[in-house]
Amino acid sequence: MAKQQETYQQKYSVHLQRIVIEISKMEKTPITFTAGCAISNNNYYLSASIDELDSWDTFSRVFIYRHQSDINWSSHDLDGWKVISVAYANLLNNRSLISLDKEGNVEIFQQAGEEYQQICPVTNEQFIYGQFNRLRVIQDNIYACGDGAKIYIYEDENWKSIANNLEEKPLEIPKNDDFFLNNDQDLTFKKNLYDINGFDNNNVYVCGTQNDEGFIAFFNGLKWLEVNRITPSALYAIVPCPDGKNILVLGQYGTLLRGNIDNGFKNLKDISINSTFYNAAFYNNKIYIASEQGLYLYEEGKYSIVSELEAVQGVISVEVKENILWVLTYKKLIRYDGNVWEIISHPDNDELDRQLLKCEAGNVCPCSGNWYSPAINMQKRYFTKGDIMPEIKDNSWGETIWYLDMENQ
Repeated sequence: MAKQQETYQQKYSVHLQRIVIEISKMEKTPITFTAGCAISNNNYYLSASIDELDSWDTFSRVFIYRHQSDINWSSHDLDGWKVISVAYANLLNNRSLISLDKEGNVEIFQQAGEEYQQICPVTNEQFIYGQFNRLRVIQDNIYACGDGAKIYIYEDENWKSIANNLEEKPLEIPKNDDFFLNNDQDLTFKKNLYDINGFDNNNVYVCGTQNDEGFIAFFNGLKWLEVNRITPSALYAIVPCPDGKNILVLGQYGTLLRGNIDNGFKNLKDISINSTFYNAAFYNNKIYIASEQGLYLYEEGKYSIVSELEAVQGVISVEVKENILWVLTYKKLIRYDGNVWEIISHPDNDELDRQLLKCEAGNVCPCSGNWYSPAINMQKRYFTKGDIMPEIKDNSWGETIWYLDMENQ
């Protein structure tokens, strides 16, 4: 077994070296993270878009981050893909990193190589099939969901639809030539699903919208049961609770629901919060919530922004793996071990970080923490977000510019 493990590591090391060499040939290009998932307490898988590309360009770069490694980052490109969700699974005893793009293309990345699939190939260009939105692993099975209430499971190396009574038919595009110039027909689906999650194959939930209002349904292994409308807000994420019975459902305008199909759902929303909630994680008996405003903490019925990360916004994912809380923002990856919040930057965003983490005297402090300045021989001072950064007069350096001490953040 030890010999087999050594062989695996050698092969994997060679594979990594090839990737790193390819990366080293490229110039630094700022990136924006789009999705992520934890592999272990030290490894994380994530996708990104390239900032300099136009929004309609189809190109994704997927990364593996290794916390305790000489090579922290490795990546490969998926040209022609818009990756919107990633997952980690153990398929037939093979550790697998899975990426899903909006058209239903799937990459399964394993030590032996890559495999590419398509969930439901487009068979007729006269129809609109809708995009996919989420990939999830439930009880070692891979699920995907999307617009038009598409729901698929990966079984016996094939993708199988289990939407049953929920799924809508593809939308037919009228054949007249001037349709796209003069058309009043609504070519949108009534049901759009943004997440799928649950406890096992007979206890699965989906959420999204139906007629632009919040929608939830439950699968008992045989059929889908729709939950009566609870909120007008779009619902984006489902998180199983540690009790094995209830789930959290999160969405627009700070929506947070807790409950189950049998006992109903309680709305835990705070009307003062208008930020979208993207997902949540249970950690040390507390609930951490990813949102545009930052990382929220929900405890004893009250919401608050995590004070150590009050300058961090645009949190898109939060997940617990082996006693580590992983937090993903558009530009940062954050690792929390219960004591220290470690903010991790990708090398391609280093220049951007230097621009954002300095502040001239007289300006408002953008982030609480220790700041230093050449004007006082790099001595550190603690400033709170909102403070006016002071000017050091009569110094030999000239103008006073403060820099955030990121190493001790």
